[in-house]
Amino acid sequence: MTRVPLPGARVLLTGATGGIGQAIARRFAGEGAQLLLTGRRGELLAALAEELGAESAVIDLASREEVD
Repeated sequence: MTRVPLPGARVLLTGATGGIGQAIARRFAGEGAQLLLTGRRGELLAALAEELGAESAVIDLASREEVD
């Protein structure tokens, strides 16, 4: 498997408020990626974004109106 260098990479991570999403976000941030986190649970998303120094957007990607 080829490892992609992450320092400075810009990553959009959907589902960041779930357990796996949070773990992935922390790993990517630890590898130096710049993150834009999305999820449906605003309180969890805001706390995670603050912890990681990331941007965030509360969005339900199943809802076309929210994506627009």
